Amino acid sequence: MSIADLAEREFAKFEEAERFYCKYALAIGFSIRRSRLRHSEGGVVMGRQWVCSKEGSRSKKWMNRDDMVHTPRKGTRENCHATFAVKYCPKWDAYIVTKFVKEHSHRLANSRGYMKVGFTSKDLYNRMDFERRQVVLDGDAQATISYMNAKAIVDP
Repeated sequence: MSIADLAEREFAKFEEAERFYCKYALAIGFSIRRSRLRHSEGGVVMGRQWVCSKEGSRSKKWMNRDDMVHTPRKGTRENCHATFAVKYCPKWDAYIVTKFVKEHSHRLANSRGYMKVGFTSKDLYNRMDFERRQVVLDGDAQATISYMNAKAIVDP
């Protein structure tokens, strides 16, 4: 897949673009993270960029400190340049692909090899917590609606 393959690709919402890139990353064997976000004064997302989770590097100033109490955790960044970006086009009322870099500077995990993708257990914990909170929010709303409907039947 190249930028030419994606040049005509449109997404109605930037969330659709994120799902697309997430599925692509999973199939290829890497994980992604959100990078840049631009929005208008009205709150409309005008652009979004996702990068390989190994993009960038840890600053040397954090590695060579004299006052460090603990040894730094293992580095996960490897200056990878894999990127996917979309931009909102008001003319088409859609998000179009503006940047796609597929080359990685590191080995990729086996396709669908979650254990080798490079996320920490904290990332997994945070995602599970988010999912649980969504279920509770949805459940609270449904419980409230049911309660109000029952009250309306009893006391018209």
